[in-house]
Amino acid sequence: MIRRLLAPLCLAAALLLAAPAAADFISDQLNLDMRAGPGLQFKILRFLKSGDAVTRLSRDGDWSRIRTSEGKVGWVLSSFITSEPPASIVLPEVQARLEQSRSRIDELDRKLAEQTQAIAELEKLRERNEQLETENQRLSFSSTWKAMATGATIIAIGAIIGLAIPRGGGARSRLKL
Repeated sequence: MIRRLLAPLCLAAALLLAAPAAADFISDQLNLDMRAGPGLQFKILRFLKSGDAVTRLSRDGDWSRIRTSEGKVGWVLSSFITSEPPASIVLPEVQARLEQSRSRIDELDRKLAEQTQAIAELEKLRERNEQLETENQRLSFSSTWKAMATGATIIAIGAIIGLAIPRGGGARSRLKL
């Protein structure tokens, strides 16, 4: 008797403890029947798919009289008509814009990397320019002192020569032509 009860009990426990199945989804594809009049008792004229464009002509309770893009006139439940395009139409557009945005982000990332590298190179060039300007000032100052020292030396040698060479007696010698 216990064995008879134990087998179904174990089976029930195994079913309860089993891993849940992967999630399934309800399709957003809708086939809506367009009828000859405002009610379920009227004949179905055709089926409309989710995303088909229609024009609302009038309302009668929960039903709307519509015209399809092909010009067919009929009735559908008003709750299925919306001014917003359905996801099946909007989603591809949004995905395309998303891909464009991702491409633009990639392009901007690439440009940012290039500009960051250019800024680093520019900073190195500025540092090198400062070094060269400092070196130029030092060399210019050194060159000025060398020129001044050379000029002073020439003046001193001229003065020494002028003092060392006698002037020719008391009378001035004149050149006769």
